Amino acid sequence: MKAKNKGNYILLLVSIIFAIIGCKNSVTDPIIVKEVEPGRRDYVWTVDTLNTPGGIINSIWGSSPTDVWAAGYSIYEPHSDLWHYDGYKWSMYTDINFYWTPNCMFGFNSSNIWIGGDGGEIYHYNGAQWQLYYKNNSVAPQFNSMTIQALWGESENNIYALGYAFFANGNKGSRSFILQYDGNEWKEVYRNNSSFQYYTMRGQNGALYIAGLTVHFDNNDTVKIFKYYKNEISEIFQDKERNIGLCGIEFIGSQLYFMIGNRLMKYENDKFVEVLKLEYDNSLNYACGRNEKDIFFFMRDGLVHFNGTNFEYVFRFTNGELTLWGSPVIFEKDIFITATENRGRKTRIIHGHLPD
Repeated sequence: MKAKNKGNYILLLVSIIFAIIGCKNSVTDPIIVKEVEPGRRDYVWTVDTLNTPGGIINSIWGSSPTDVWAAGYSIYEPHSDLWHYDGYKWSMYTDINFYWTPNCMFGFNSSNIWIGGDGGEIYHYNGAQWQLYYKNNSVAPQFNSMTIQALWGESENNIYALGYAFFANGNKGSRSFILQYDGNEWKEVYRNNSSFQYYTMRGQNGALYIAGLTVHFDNNDTVKIFKYYKNEISEIFQDKERNIGLCGIEFIGSQLYFMIGNRLMKYENDKFVEVLKLEYDNSLNYACGRNEKDIFFFMRDGLVHFNGTNFEYVFRFTNGELTLWGSPVIFEKDIFITATENRGRKTRIIHGHLPD
């Protein structure tokens, strides 16, 4: 063998040996998965009061702890209020007033936020200003009162809105509808044919899960959960509200959970599976959190935390003093919750911060 060819042969052999060693290490070396740590409980709590006399702040969303929006209304003013938090203080946003009640807020970043409310209207914030983006006129004159009740999206080009409308001309009852935004416009994609009111939703794996309520005014109101998938809707759960209260649907980490009565559930293989049972009888049937070891439960007298092992109150108030409203906004070390002081009807923002 010539010297040059022999040198090439040795180089090739060495390369093969190193390749084999590299493959062996990549296959046999253990993959270390960091265990989820129990959520901390050493929050520093502050409570801010926003000036919405007699009203409530019922929707909140933020891109960071220094960029949080909140919307609400006052029964003594002809318009609703929009507030912004910059990390230091809350300030009223005065460039626009909504002459209807905002009910929901959802966003993707600091320049892409949506608000929906009464009148069937949806506003959009582009980072510089809020503008009316959609007004549902498709049902007039059949309906005379309509509202957007919930917003949620899996991407900027696939957003859903839930709403319901009441019949005009003295007819009783309401009809709920689903809107979808495709990146260009909002379109109605579904309307039910029964007197049923949708109130919350979340989506996962291409399916939209919706909770709603049939009001009978005789203590027989019915709570139902639906699955909306490929333009078809199917009922997957129902019970009387007097038995379970309203149902909550929320992401905890990347997993979708359902709060049904005092049980936290997953929906797997077309059935509900219990994950946790809340050992309290004063739950508001809503749970949220960062992961399965860092979960908050809304209660009638505060906030209960689950750290993967046990439950413990992390924020308390006198039962009946406050009412916690809607989905909070949660960051790595912060949580913002909207609340109302029941006696004085003052709006509160409860802010929990984990110190460094």
